This record gives sequence, C-alpha cells and structure tokens, in this order.
Amino acid sequence: MGINDTKTKNEIMSLECLLIDEKGRSMQGTIRKFDVQHFKSIISEGTVYIMENFNVIPYKYKIVDDKYIIQINKWTNITETTDDNTKYTCQAKLVEIDTIYGWWYKACYDCKGGVKDYDGTFWCNQCGKNDQSPVPWYKLNAIVADETGSANFTIFWQNGARFDTNPCSTTCYCNQFK
Repeated sequence: MGINDTKTKNEIMSLECLLIDEKGRSMQGTIRKFDVQHFKSIISEGTVYIMENFNVIPYKYKIVDDKYIIQINKWTNITETTDDNTKYTCQAKLVEIDTIYGWWYKACYDCKGGVKDYDGTFWCNQCGKNDQSPVPWYKLNAIVADETGSANFTIFWQNGARFDTNPCSTTCYCNQFK
C-alpha cells in the first residue's frame, strides 16, 4: 500500500507493508519515499525474506495494532529465502479426528498404497504387486486449528505414533486380511 501526497496525488510518500514473522505475529513496515524504487524491485507479496539492519520507530499510519513499526532503509539487507527442503512448524490444536471414511485401510506391504480385493486375492493399484497379503495402515483425517483458521491433515502411519501406541494390525480386525 502506498501513501500518496494529498497535494500532488502522484508522488508516493512511503510504501507501507504488513510483515509477519515465523510465529504469526504481524508488524507494520514502512519504506520511505526515497527508498521505494530500490525495494519495489526487490520484494514481492507472499515471499519469505530475512531482514537485517532496520529501524524500529513509532507509527504514523497505523495498519496493525502495535505501537511501533519497522522502518526499512537503504542500509536494510533483504534476502529472499528459498523453500528447498524447508520445513515449517505450525503450532495448532488438534480439534477432531474425522472417521467418517474410516481410520485405517488395507495397504500394500511394499508401497503402502491402497489395495483392492479381487476374488480372494489382493492387488495394489499403485505398484501392481499382489504376491503378499496387505498390511493394515492408519489413515487419520485430522482437523487442526490455530488463531488464523483450521485445516485438514491426513496422517498415514503403521503405528498411531502419539495418538495410539498400538500397531494398526492389533487395533483393527485382523481376520479381514486372511
């Protein structure tokens, strides 16, 4: 968002940014008019950056509920981060395990893909193997939420890990695999 001079209506006085850190906290950022052109070509919305050498000052044009803003200037270093093999941790609350479509399935012993019954034998749709019996595999549809919203995650695992320490084969009806 650019703040325009009300007299000329064309000259940008500053560029205001909403900055969000790794914990989801937001803070206003401002780029002064004489630094706008430089940073406009460097930063883009929705991209993750590491910033160094900036000022923290009282706000003038408030866009978030905070007393201070980050002032980006010519000494500020902004480096785009790459998401190659980057892992993100999201702190959220497990709201529900949705079992409407079940909580386990018959999995291929090799690739863990779903298998189909064909006249007393099993066939893996993913890798095509049918030389061994399938194994029971957890498939938990988890609904998680934090202060920003909720999301569905599917958890696949032979053991229920922290949800249930029993292997899936001892929890479900194993006679279905004979």
